[in-house]
Order: sequence, then structure tokens, then C-alpha cells
Amino acid sequence: MITTKTGLAVMLKFTLHLVCTLTLVAATCTMAAAVQPDSDQTTEPDEALVAASAAAEESARLRSANLQALQEKVDGITGERGPYDASLIEFLFDLGRLYQEEGMHSEALDSLSQALQVVRVTDGLYSDRQLVLLERLIMSNLAEQNWQVVDDNHHLLFQLRKRQHNTGSAEYANAVIELGEWRLRALGDNLLERSRSNQVRSLEEIAELYTNALHSQSGRGLIAEDSTGQSGADTGEADVAGRGPLPKDTLALLYGKARTEHIMARYLLQVPPDFFPGRGSRYLVRTVCYPTASPAVRPVSLSLDETPMPTLAQAAEPGAGGGTTRVCTSERIENPAYRESQRDEQRMQLNRASMKLRESIQQMQEIMLRDASMITEDRQLVQSRVVALEEAHQNLVREIRRNTFGWGLRR
Repeated sequence: MITTKTGLAVMLKFTLHLVCTLTLVAATCTMAAAVQPDSDQTTEPDEALVAASAAAEESARLRSANLQALQEKVDGITGERGPYDASLIEFLFDLGRLYQEEGMHSEALDSLSQALQVVRVTDGLYSDRQLVLLERLIMSNLAEQNWQVVDDNHHLLFQLRKRQHNTGSAEYANAVIELGEWRLRALGDNLLERSRSNQVRSLEEIAELYTNALHSQSGRGLIAEDSTGQSGADTGEADVAGRGPLPKDTLALLYGKARTEHIMARYLLQVPPDFFPGRGSRYLVRTVCYPTASPAVRPVSLSLDETPMPTLAQAAEPGAGGGTTRVCTSERIENPAYRESQRDEQRMQLNRASMKLRESIQQMQEIMLRDASMITEDRQLVQSRVVALEEAHQNLVREIRRNTFGWGLRR
């Protein structure tokens, strides 16, 4: 028996899941038997189908029994030793893994999140035992479309891997690639529903991440120093795995960096010039003067007789001595020079992104020429990526020129 209400609720959900699974298996077997040849209507259902149905039922019962046993074990330990006992970690992980195999990701998230909290309490915030749990949490959160939680999980996973491996290792390169691929996917589908400015800022962060990882490898002879002469970031302590980056890892980093630069350029093309900072003041203040009639106001006597007093309009009527008066006022207008400086900034950032994309493509080509040991499959993959990037770069250059020409016409 399940000893807690939580365990009972969980097992009830799994029982319903099991009933649905067995119903589906039975329906499949019935349909398969219905399409058998009708030469002998009294023939029993095919033995293979019966055996498959029985095996599916037995497998489902075993999984149900395993889930029940694990849940009872977790409930027992929690009741005896508290919710943060270290022995709970293994059982909670196994429970979450079994739930994932059943497609019950909501229940899997509950178990895996609890296991993660226990690890942090018992081992500390930087424990390596969080890695496998975060990978499993990402899997279930993706299935549940919890996009912001997926992003948080990826960020924490990368920070832990960054502490575990130095910035020049293959393991660190793989961590950068995994985080970069998720961020590009999230931006491409706007999964995090961020504003245009936040999207551009995220792309800048991803590009910087790839650049720093590549700089840390420049001292190993895999890539040349960039035009600024940077030879790489501080690599910190020795790599845990002791394996330096391979050309394949460097090519994957360059490809991710090139994709980021291309997406960045596309974003910069789509946003209006107002998005970019300008030079000087955005508005100018000018004084405008214009003449206006100055009426001569007839004097009004204050008498005590019953003669009606003149109205204000009658009092303001111009007389013979009327003239004109110069009236001045200030108004704020848009500074055309500021607007032009915004276009210049957009043009400069577009050209910079295009140049960086061109450099990444050239570095990929150079590595392919130097590395004669690259297997045919990897070489073909890299070559196809280079061809696609070159085509994207050519299209980008044409569009930048077209937009720049249009800006010139609108001056």
C-alpha cells in the first residue's frame, strides 16, 4: 500500500495511464485479427498477437510494480529521516527516470526537482551530481513546453560545466555549443517572448560566448588569432578530462558563431533606425516669430449711471491707432543630423556583422585544408555548412547594399 496521499494520487494517475495503454494494445490486436483471411472463421487469433498482448500487459504490470515500490521507498525514507536525507537522491532519480519512460513528465519533474533540492542541501550548490539531474529536467520541461524553465536549466547546467572544465577543453566547447544551440532555437521561435532589444542583446551574449571559447583555443594552434590580436582567455585550472579540443570541436564552435552572426545581421536589417543610438541631441529647439495685429483698446469709463458696460469683445476691438506686434515662441523639432547618425550606426553594425561572418567562414575553410585526418563524413558535413553559409553571406551583402542605397535616396 502507498503510505501517503501523494503516493496514492501518483499511483492512481499511473493506473489510469496503464488502463489506457492496455486498452490501446487490445484494440490493436482486435484490428489485426479482423484483417486476417476469412478462409476459416473459427480460427483462433494469431498466437503471435496474443503473445505480444500478454507481453505488453506483463511489462506494464512490472513497470507499475517498480514505480509503486520506488514511491513506497521514498515515502518511507521521508517519513523516517526527513525530506532531505541523502539516500533519497538515488530513489528519486530512478523514480523520475521511470516516469519519463512512461511519458508522465509532470510526475517526473516533481521527483527530479525534489532530487535536485536534496543534492543542493547535502552536497552544496556546485555539486557535480546536479548535472545528470539537470539534463533530465531539461528533457521533461521541453516535453511540457516550460520554455523559461528550460532556459534556466540550460544556464545552470552551463555554469556547472564551466566550473568543472577549463575554457580550452573539448568538454567546455561542447557545453558552449549545447547552450548556444538552445538559445538560437529559443530566439528563432521566440519561445521566451522577448522584445526585439532583448533578442539582440541575447544574440550578442551568444556571439561573445562562442568568441571566448574560440580565443581560448587559439593558443593551441587550432585557429589563428583574430584581427584584434587576442590570443585567448585565461584557461584556469587543468582540465578534469585532460583532453584538448579537436578540430571537429573547433569547427562546431565556428559554425555556431557564424550562425549567430548571420541571425544577428538579419535582426539588424529588420529593426528601424530608431533602434540604434545616435550622436548629439535627438531634438532641436528653435524660435519662431510671426506678426500679429495689436488692437487699440478704447478706454472704458466707470460711471454710476445705468448705461450698460461694454463687453470684453467690444473693449478689444481695434481702434484707429491699432498696429502690429511681433510675437515669438519656441518649438521642438527632430534633429535631422541625429536621424542620419542612427542610420550610420545601423550601417556600421551591419557591415561589422557581415565581416565577422566572412571571417568565420574563412576560418572553417582553413581548418578543413590543414586537417588531412578528417574523415569523409565529417568533411562533407562541414563542406555543406560552408556552402550554405557562403550563400547566406552573399544574400546578406546584397540586402545590405540595397538598404543602404534606399537610405541614400531618402536623404
